[in-house]
Amino acid sequence: MVDFNRNDLSKDLLTGLGNEKYLREQYKDYCASHDQAKMIMFDFTSFKKINDTFGHEEGDKCLITFARLLGDFFKNSLLIRLHGDEFIVVTSHSDERISKLLSTIDNSIGLDVERGLLKYKFSFNAGSVDCEEDIDTTMAKADCMMYYAKHNKDMYQPYNDFVFKEKIETDEMNNNFKNMLLTGDSFTYYGRKLFELNGKKTNFMQVYTKDKEGNSFLTSKLYSSIRNSTTIKLFDLHNLQRLVEKSSMSYTHSKYFINIDYKSLLSIKELIPFFETLKDSTYNGLNNVILSIDLTGIESTEYDMTLDIIDMLSSLGFKIKLDKVTNRIADYFVQSSNPNFIKLAVDEWKGIDDGKQFKILDSRISAYKLYGNKPKIIFDQVESESEANFIKNLCSDALASGNYYSKERRLRI
Repeated sequence: MVDFNRNDLSKDLLTGLGNEKYLREQYKDYCASHDQAKMIMFDFTSFKKINDTFGHEEGDKCLITFARLLGDFFKNSLLIRLHGDEFIVVTSHSDERISKLLSTIDNSIGLDVERGLLKYKFSFNAGSVDCEEDIDTTMAKADCMMYYAKHNKDMYQPYNDFVFKEKIETDEMNNNFKNMLLTGDSFTYYGRKLFELNGKKTNFMQVYTKDKEGNSFLTSKLYSSIRNSTTIKLFDLHNLQRLVEKSSMSYTHSKYFINIDYKSLLSIKELIPFFETLKDSTYNGLNNVILSIDLTGIESTEYDMTLDIIDMLSSLGFKIKLDKVTNRIADYFVQSSNPNFIKLAVDEWKGIDDGKQFKILDSRISAYKLYGNKPKIIFDQVESESEANFIKNLCSDALASGNYYSKERRLRI
């Protein structure tokens, strides 16, 4: 339902749909005349891939096709191209009806590909919410549902209050965290010694970041959230700069494992200059610094780029620890990265009481120890004598940490 009798300032020139100006002009009137009005937010799942593979002309053709299909199936609705591949529909249809129409649109896109009208079967994600008086609140909720559908690889997500409230909570945590990053005294650092399995102390120490009161703040929910944003890079770079400089001034023989997420490494544009500057800022080279690279969730498509970065870091003099290594991470990645240390993910060894699982893990560890630098195997979160004995039977020359061996202590580096 688009009326452009006044002028074209409210029209999207490519698709012929309304633009955001038109949406804001018509929103209140539409909601007033439709008791059950809903807003649906759309976004393509792979628009960049279309443009990169087939060119922008094909990308435009997909946008025009999608706009036409919205017009065909959402009669008497506000049809909007917001920007790029984001669209909005304000309609009086029910959630059930919307779901059926979206499936029909998806099938129609497939038919256009079969007929040769399109080169690529593009798909989309959508989220909806009941229209509220404030359009910006409505758009924020619909956008949240759309991204929730995208994250879960669903075509459509009707409004879910729990999902939206969780997003608000996560956003608040992120904002508080960013505020912590702005002040240099917001973090304190704690360390935990690593031990040989016979209880003998080593000169290795894992460093942990806490708030200025010494409390843990990186909950799994917060960490998961910041890993999917640029915040993780800011956090890791802050810690790296501070800890590498401070630890390099230490005249002790301690060697510090300093954490960095692999996602941070992939997102640093000026990677080599940053690490070269970091190296130049030290007093005694990098002799007591070991980069502990968190591999949680790494995908096979990210292996080669990550391996190139690890190779570069090694050439600069950094020793490397692969952190949270799981069975899912391909052997060739672990072997090709040529690490000095490998720390197994806790879930990979804790609670194993099956003989077959033990043999598989034993075989993996034996293979790891033969790779390039013949890396030391590390187990953390060891809490009891039985766990320590389990590790001894599995890998007698491993290193371990946890409450069974020692408590954390605040570092003065």
